[in-house]
Amino acid sequence: MNKQDFTLNNGFPMNQDALDRMQMAYTIFNALGNIVGDKTIISGCTGTGTVSNGVVYVNGEIFEFRGGVQQTTVIIKEDVTNLVYKNANTYPAVKIRYVTFGTGVGQMNWADFKQGFPTKDIAAGLLGKADQTSFDALADAFALVYTKMLTVEEGAQKNKDEYYQYGQLLTQNRTLGNGIHGDFSKNNVDVFPPEGYTMSHLKAFIPSINKIYFSGDVNGDDALFCDYELKIDRITVICNNTESRANAEVSYLAIWKK
Repeated sequence: MNKQDFTLNNGFPMNQDALDRMQMAYTIFNALGNIVGDKTIISGCTGTGTVSNGVVYVNGEIFEFRGGVQQTTVIIKEDVTNLVYKNANTYPAVKIRYVTFGTGVGQMNWADFKQGFPTKDIAAGLLGKADQTSFDALADAFALVYTKMLTVEEGAQKNKDEYYQYGQLLTQNRTLGNGIHGDFSKNNVDVFPPEGYTMSHLKAFIPSINKIYFSGDVNGDDALFCDYELKIDRITVICNNTESRANAEVSYLAIWKK
């Protein structure tokens, strides 16, 4: 950092050049704002409705922020103070620039200003993130599964021993009331193995809610459920809610392999 030594004896030549060098020295600190980026709140500027004073970085400069009643836009203002010089003339010598709420030329949306992230917390924040190798592996796995799903058609076989089965089904035996979850004799529908397959060939099964019909006062004592039970010759799916007005519909996917 540039310095001027004021400790030397015989009188420091304090003149306009010396003062200008001092001003130039501290303007370099504006560059530190690039660490957090444009339209960043460095400190303060808290609250909703009324925003407190603070410091912001915008357009390559660090500014004092003068808070107040929150508005949608802010502007950069400049207050000028005139001083009387030795020749008795008055000049606009002091210029104070700051950001505050308002509208006008160069107005900026207050919503674009974000709180800065302390650089000392970056390392801790990265600990919970996946590295590129792990991310690439997950992306490849997802792409493989997604590609496989796109090629699945009901009854289509990747080879002669594998069978995909899916669809939507309407449940029967609708009933209401507490305790209905876990009762596979009500609100149910059966999925049977395809021709040539038995329950021993089932490798994966997943049901999901396709459509639920609500009725009455749905409140804190109600429940929504979708479950299945494997039986000797079929899969029984149950699905509904405690405030239904019609039989529920379920979707399902079953994978069979010999």
